[in-house]
Amino acid sequence: MSDKNTTEKKEKRGKIRIIILAILILTLVAATSVIVYTVAFHEPDDQTSDTKPFDYTPATKEDPENTDKPDKQTDKQTDRETPSDKTFNFLLLGRDQTSANTDVIMLINFNVTSGGISVLQLPRDTYIELNKTSYKLNSLYHHFVKEAQTKKQKDTDAYSLSKVASTLEQNLCINIHYYAMINLKGFRNIVDILGGVEVDIPANMVYHDESQNLHINLKKGKQVLDGKKAEMFVRFRSGYVQADIGRMDAQKIFMSALLKTLKENFTVSNVVKIANEVYKNVTTDVPLDDMIYFGKALMGINMDKILFMSMPGTAARSNGDSGAWYYVMNRKAMIPIIEKYFNIYDDVIVNNSIFDPNRVFSSQKIHPHIDKLYNAEPDESQGGSHSAEDINDGSIHIPRL
Repeated sequence: MSDKNTTEKKEKRGKIRIIILAILILTLVAATSVIVYTVAFHEPDDQTSDTKPFDYTPATKEDPENTDKPDKQTDKQTDRETPSDKTFNFLLLGRDQTSANTDVIMLINFNVTSGGISVLQLPRDTYIELNKTSYKLNSLYHHFVKEAQTKKQKDTDAYSLSKVASTLEQNLCINIHYYAMINLKGFRNIVDILGGVEVDIPANMVYHDESQNLHINLKKGKQVLDGKKAEMFVRFRSGYVQADIGRMDAQKIFMSALLKTLKENFTVSNVVKIANEVYKNVTTDVPLDDMIYFGKALMGINMDKILFMSMPGTAARSNGDSGAWYYVMNRKAMIPIIEKYFNIYDDVIVNNSIFDPNRVFSSQKIHPHIDKLYNAEPDESQGGSHSAEDINDGSIHIPRL
């Protein structure tokens, strides 16, 4: 083979390498451009429309309870503006590891425009009545899973979660834009990715339940909880005067500390790892580009603009002094919370005339005792809120037996 031919072949191979390298560089630049565009410029679609997911008749002057919608004043604590801001409602569920029950149930409003987040915890034992059958709210997902299986739905999770969301939409008179359900493995792994979360544990926590393979043993005092210990802390309820309300307050303490840790330890490496955990252990209808958008917006929020609340109500037995234990919503205390923090519509007033129209959170025929509690006058302790900043400063005290 002549030197001339060898030289031509080398030059040809060299050109091919350059072309391949150029293609790779262009591909990398294009991919980077897409990512930059997604993070910097993408905004979720505005899903607010004239069609409400609940029955609503516009206010009329003839109905004294349906007066013209008042101007919403800016909330001084959160600097929230009107519902016409870019605001989204989420349903977040935490699934039990031994059953299809969802023992963590939260409604979250994210006002991206004003940078405010409102979190409303719904107790897992909340009474709800569907088709003349009593349920605890945490079993609703399981109920719809069985329904999905009976109807041979291809995606059981998507069907069940959308049914839970639509049930809450129709009866709480809100619009839920997205849902997400996380399992305990994902929760533990995300905490570990962040290097743990520092929490001041108010007292020794010891509890064992072989049926759930649940073993809790935590010492009093400030300490960094890894994923396993964090799970112990948020699931503990034994010894709290208010049982599940005490556990929800503990969850407020942990979530506030988690958000603080997330903001302090925000790195590209952590984001990639957390995204991987979300992909594996979270069932959600939030598109990836929307997820990036919300995550980026979350990092810029001040802790004093994140509010936590528990649904107002009373723990009671179904028949007064006997029967199953439930948590009964207080209707009069709940309505203003929904109107102030979760109503995204300018033309809707969430009031007594439209809220829970079928009284699914009560029991007018099966358990009259529950209906009395549902319609009772609220006491002063119901409907309060705490900012994440105040919670991190120790504003929540959980009474113990």
